[in-house]
Amino acid sequence: MSTAINQQEPAALVIAPQWVGDAILSLPLIEQLYQEYKAVDVLAVPAVAAVYRCSPAVREIHEAPFVHGQLQWRLRRSVAHQLRGRYASAIVLPNSLKSALIPWFASIPLRRGMTGESRYLLINDRRSPPDGQGPQSRDASLPHRPSMLHHYLQLADHPIPLHQIDGFHQQRPHMQLPEGQEINTQKGRLLALCPGAEYGPAKQWPVEQFAATARAWIDRSPDHHVVILGSPKEKPLGDKIIGIVSAGLPISEQDTGANRPKNLCGKTSLLEAFGWISKAELVVSNDSGLMHAAAALDIPVIGIFGSTDPHHTPPHSDKAKVIHLNLPCGPCFQRVCPLGTTACLRQIDAQQVIKLFS
Repeated sequence: MSTAINQQEPAALVIAPQWVGDAILSLPLIEQLYQEYKAVDVLAVPAVAAVYRCSPAVREIHEAPFVHGQLQWRLRRSVAHQLRGRYASAIVLPNSLKSALIPWFASIPLRRGMTGESRYLLINDRRSPPDGQGPQSRDASLPHRPSMLHHYLQLADHPIPLHQIDGFHQQRPHMQLPEGQEINTQKGRLLALCPGAEYGPAKQWPVEQFAATARAWIDRSPDHHVVILGSPKEKPLGDKIIGIVSAGLPISEQDTGANRPKNLCGKTSLLEAFGWISKAELVVSNDSGLMHAAAALDIPVIGIFGSTDPHHTPPHSDKAKVIHLNLPCGPCFQRVCPLGTTACLRQIDAQQVIKLFS
C-alpha cells in the first residue's frame, strides 16, 4: 500500500469484481468516476489487476489475495486499516456481503453498491439494478438480463439514463496496454484462439471445432499463424487442438512443426496475453475474459456463446461478431449442461466461424 493522499483531494475506491470479463465491463464506470473525482483507485485480486493496469483512468491499484468464496476476516481488516482515511467514497461492484466489509472497516463515508445479500448496514448508498428492459444489445426490443456494462454504470455518482447508454460506441470498454508491454510476434497474420472459460464446460466450444478453425486459417497461406491463449488449466485444451491440427498436416510438416499452432496457455501472464491479442488479426473465443479483452483492445473477435446470454455479456465492439443458437433450453447460465448434451455449443460448426473470416 502506498502513502496517504492529500485529505482535500476527493478520491474514490472501486472494489473490483473477481472475474476478468466483469472487470473489463466495469471500465466504462471507471471512466465515468474519473470525471466525477480527482482520483480513482481500485482494490482487486491479482487475477484481474492487469485489466485495471490497462485503464489510464486508474491512478493506483491495491492488490489483495482474496480467495473466491472465503470470508478471510483478518485479511480484510488488515487491508481496511491501510486504506483508512484515504477515500471519500467506495464503489462496491460485487454483490456479496464480504465485498462490502473493507469499505465499512475502513470507515469510508460513502459506500455505494447494489442492494443485495443483506448488507444494508455496510452499504449506505444502495442502488437498484437495471430491470432488464433497457437497450442491453443491438436489439433493444427484446427483454434480457441487463448488460453488466449497464449494471455497473448505474453505480456512478450521476448515472447515465439507460436509454442514453451506447455500449458499443461512447460507453464501451477501452483498454490501453501499459508502455513497454509490446509483444514481439512472428511476422504474418495471426489468429488467436481462446478455448477456455473459467466459469465451466457449458461455455466451452468443443476443441475439435477450434482445431478445424485453426486448420482453415493455416491453410490460407504460409503467412497465416495461430496462437492459443489461456490459463495453465487450459493447457490440455491447447495440446488437444495442436494434436488434431498436426494429424491433418503433411508428414513433412508434422515433424518440423511448420505452421502448427503455438500453445501459450499457462505460459503468459494475463497482461502478456492481452499483448498477444493486440497483435492478432482475429480472435475466436468462448464467452470469456479474453473475448472481452479483444473487444476492448479493438481487435476483431468472434464470440461463441453457449449457456450464457450474448445480451448480458456481449463483446462491446462493432468489430465483434457473435454466434449463439438461442435454443429453447437456454440461456441456462449453468456451469455444466443440465441436459448433459451441451447442444448449444456442439451444434455450432466450425464452418459457421470460418465463413466470418474477413
